[in-house]
Amino acid sequence: KQWYQRRVAITTGDYSGGAPPTSWTGSVDVVETFWKNRPQQVKFGQCWVFSGVLTSLYRALGIPARSVTNFCSGHDHDDSNTIDIHFDHLGNSLSDYDDSTWNFHVWVEAWFTRRDLRNPKYDGWQALDATPQE
Repeated sequence: KQWYQRRVAITTGDYSGGAPPTSWTGSVDVVETFWKNRPQQVKFGQCWVFSGVLTSLYRALGIPARSVTNFCSGHDHDDSNTIDIHFDHLGNSLSDYDDSTWNFHVWVEAWFTRRDLRNPKYDGWQALDATPQE
């Protein structure tokens, strides 16, 4: 239900019960709003909002972090490592199954020592995506 509300808000511009992602002026505003209103969520956000907040939280904890931006990101729903468009046996579009290409996407990279992997070659920048997936 939550992903559907976000999708409708993004499509229609109706951010009832929350603030539009463009209204935030920085990560501190998002964290303060969440902290003051918990357990209620900060309801709407885009990848740059989630990335900015997580980057700020990591940095506040002393963990080196950065936001990373990529243009033309693929969203591979069926793990085929290709961007696919689907049709039924009559040639009708099955767009609910289609993969997509986003204009851009933003995620976090943070520097960690990977003691769990027991090999220092895995230490370094680790990719973390704070954006909720559908």
